[in-house]
Amino acid sequence: MKYNQSVQVVKQINATEEEIWGVISQPGHLELTHPFSKTHSTISWPGIGAKDVLTYLSGLRYERYFTDWNEGKGYMLLIGGREGKKSNGSLGDIFRRE
Repeated sequence: MKYNQSVQVVKQINATEEEIWGVISQPGHLELTHPFSKTHSTISWPGIGAKDVLTYLSGLRYERYFTDWNEGKGYMLLIGGREGKKSNGSLGDIFRRE
């Protein structure tokens, strides 16, 4: 079965762009921001080619590989288990204006 689904959320945050980028670009940030994160370990950081490992409370373990890094703006990544298919993820153009 092949899925082609995406999720998008737009939310107003009372912080500067620099403050937001400072959080989402720091190594291990998902331990602070993701409600189902147990651990978030960095292998290499930051920029294109960065890698980290996210372990959920359920024990599910995903590796993330960053394919694009736009300093101060966002990034794109592949996420999935060590073996098998990967999904695309992005925090791209996170500071767009509505």
